[in-house]
Amino acid sequence: MFYDAKSIANYFLELAAESGQRIDPIKIQKLVYYANGWYAGHTGGPLIDEPVEAWTHGPVIASLFHEFARFGVKPIQRMAMRVISHTLVAVEPPEDPTLRAFLRNIWDEYGTLSEAKLHGLTHHPNSPW
Repeated sequence: MFYDAKSIANYFLELAAESGQRIDPIKIQKLVYYANGWYAGHTGGPLIDEPVEAWTHGPVIASLFHEFARFGVKPIQRMAMRVISHTLVAVEPPEDPTLRAFLRNIWDEYGTLSEAKLHGLTHHPNSPW
């Protein structure tokens, strides 16, 4: 089963809020990228329903880039949204408890790392990127 990248991002934003942290657009990209990679490693298939694209400065999920670009390098101030019946609503984070536990493990591993550290990990010579 594939998940909306915005749904996964919103769960990470919830976890950040619970722990008193702020996430900027670069960090949310890296967290969803790592979640997608670890999930593929465990299940044999991707987590999210769109490709991870190769951009100049690393892996990018286009829908998240467009959703959060307005924040620049500043912390994201709201959840990812979508339009339903002409109304803007927050995308619901996944409800599956097994997936939530998996994503919490990703958060526990990568959530406290700085954007610079996460960027460095994606550009490490032995990384999948």
